[in-house]
Amino acid sequence: MQTIPETTETHQTFVAASTPEASSGTPAVFAAKQTLFRIGDTFSKVYRVKEGLIKTSRINADGIEQIAGFYVSGDVVGFDGFMAGEHRINATAIELSVLESMEVALPRETSHQRDVIAMMAREIHYAQEHLALMNKTRAEARLAAFLISMDLRLQAIHGEGTPWISISRMDMASFLGITNETVSRLLKRFEAEGLLLLKGRKLQVTGRKGLRLRGTI
Repeated sequence: MQTIPETTETHQTFVAASTPEASSGTPAVFAAKQTLFRIGDTFSKVYRVKEGLIKTSRINADGIEQIAGFYVSGDVVGFDGFMAGEHRINATAIELSVLESMEVALPRETSHQRDVIAMMAREIHYAQEHLALMNKTRAEARLAAFLISMDLRLQAIHGEGTPWISISRMDMASFLGITNETVSRLLKRFEAEGLLLLKGRKLQVTGRKGLRLRGTI
């Protein structure tokens, strides 16, 4: 385990972990594509995202990764293993991310219990939101609604500016149940219509009203 030196800007020392074994409450740095936990790992804690972007996924019967969800700053990942005692999903950092591990065993303090219940409620909300996305029959509506949702979540973190969404086309396609080609084609169309700004794998929502209308089709 390698310790990242203290910086003059943050005055904090972060622990870089190759596995999510940092002690509870200690921020740990995960590199892009680094795994937090895998299917079958024993469940003992959850992880609050402090910075960065995390995805959860499974491998289907054909050996293809199926994206289950995305987690941004303030979200908590890992509750999938709460009932069974082991994780039912894989969690991976999409970009350099800082996470804080949190022991799940509930003490008697009611404030802690309320925090955990609130986290679980938010997890359920995201699952319901995903189901609503998948019920949209048109790929255009699925993608537009997803981009608006991610934009709002990131905007809540970064303020009233226009955040960059750094999720690959492949991960979007897997999450939405459409092809990579369809995602790329629709993103280019949205950009041509002034709804998005594309920059490599990153994008910005520049026409929220128009994109929101597309998401209701």
